[in-house]
Amino acid sequence: MTNQTVKVDKVTDVIKVLRAGVDFYGEASKAISDQKIKRFFMQMIKTRQMAVKQLQSFAVLEKGEMETGESTAVKIRQSYTKIKAAMTSDKAHTYVDQLEEVEDKTLISLDDAIKASEGYDCHNALLKVRLVIQTCHDDMKALQNATA
Repeated sequence: MTNQTVKVDKVTDVIKVLRAGVDFYGEASKAISDQKIKRFFMQMIKTRQMAVKQLQSFAVLEKGEMETGESTAVKIRQSYTKIKAAMTSDKAHTYVDQLEEVEDKTLISLDDAIKASEGYDCHNALLKVRLVIQTCHDDMKALQNATA
């Protein structure tokens, strides 16, 4: 049973990273003025919310409740970015740069969960979410390069 819990904990880790990313993108969209980037951030929020929704059932199966936590590492990066953005003239790039790092973290978390997953349904759901998040990462990387 302990081994199974660890494996589901990987899925809850993904959910925590996704949820913290939703909050970070929301804060970033309020902090910048570029409307095109704001719309992009709002799409990233929607994508992450959908991914959380797709994975929550696996957390509920093991824990008996939905995962409502957020990744501490992402929250620390969010705080760091808020301070850094206050000291720079290019807030948009500062947020884009740090959010691209969150996309990296999300992919790493997904890869860990995929490696540890048991059962076809969970494994398949993680693979589908990873494909979507890979696209988000690639789009964010392109935006990072465009705003540099």
